[in-house]
Amino acid sequence: MHVLQFCDTLATSNGGPARNAFELNRALNASTGLQVDLVWIRGDRQASVLELPSAQRPRNTRPGPRQLKWRARPGDADLVSFGSVVRALRQNDAVIVHGFYLPWVPFVLAAAFILRKPVVLMPHGALTSYETSKKSAKKAWFRRVFRPLVRRTVRALAVGSSREAEEAAVVLPGVAAAVCGVGTSMVGAPVSRDVTTHLRLLTLCRLAKKKRIDVAILAVGKLRSMGIEARLVIAGAGDELVNLKRLTRNNSLEDSVRFVGEVTGQAKRKVFEGADVFLLPSEDENFGIVVAEALANGVPVVASEHVQAASIAAYSPAVKLATSPDPDMVARLVEEFATEEQSALREAALEVAAAEFGWERVAQRWVAVLREATGDRIG
Repeated sequence: MHVLQFCDTLATSNGGPARNAFELNRALNASTGLQVDLVWIRGDRQASVLELPSAQRPRNTRPGPRQLKWRARPGDADLVSFGSVVRALRQNDAVIVHGFYLPWVPFVLAAAFILRKPVVLMPHGALTSYETSKKSAKKAWFRRVFRPLVRRTVRALAVGSSREAEEAAVVLPGVAAAVCGVGTSMVGAPVSRDVTTHLRLLTLCRLAKKKRIDVAILAVGKLRSMGIEARLVIAGAGDELVNLKRLTRNNSLEDSVRFVGEVTGQAKRKVFEGADVFLLPSEDENFGIVVAEALANGVPVVASEHVQAASIAAYSPAVKLATSPDPDMVARLVEEFATEEQSALREAALEVAAAEFGWERVAQRWVAVLREATGDRIG
């Protein structure tokens, strides 16, 4: 089966959706009977996941992701012309679309409808109640205008969690949703960790208000009042940086909270290696791929129950859920981890990461969806 993927951008600033589209492309191409190409619409290669060390293309694989341009030179391996994409659409058996409220999505769906190609659409949280409530009038107009086209072309919505499936069914009734999850590379715990006199906490994400990194900072102060020395590393960039630094100063936590900016590649691996517990107390998180990354690095997680990746893995002793983004509750859960056997927690983290978020497992779910969408043309 030949499949053509479309995503908006591969920029690292796009976070999970960009990396998911890229890594899904690899995982599906590693599956028997599938040949998948990825086309991205906007952004620069220099600031994209393509420039990360882990993005180096293995030998004997499909061509790497290419950016759509109106015209492209025949010898340019990084670009693809509009005409070439139309020809590829004719020759492919199915289309995967990443995103929903994007100006180019209706054009891809219209082309797929004309060429009678089934579409699997991954909205990346765009159809959750939280996201639907933002700019609701514009989004309602978009759905009203394009819903007939979506119903005629989209055979399935590929979503990250059962909660997303339920909420998508409310927004787009009549379109089936399949829970495929989101994958991450299995890195493994470091052979050894440095011994420290304090508990090492980490949060790594885009510094947006909904991530509630303020809760993580205040939890450090709560732990201190409980007699537990803890240090928090905050990795990431975003609009909330100034406010978070001010909160740190106002609570006299400058010696316990460190901002390291955006990290990628080996720098990201290093911050995971230096962490005892990962924190993500978001008030809403469609998936939370960084939770899967933390577990894949052998780091136990404290997250709010609104983080879907954490909820999926909550059966593991390496995951503890706070019922709300509350500093006291987060501090208590961190304290519980501090009293448990660390090597056993790391093993549990790796085990649940492989079971729920390993790319081999996620690719199997996608293959099942593509089989259903195309009438089983794989092979």
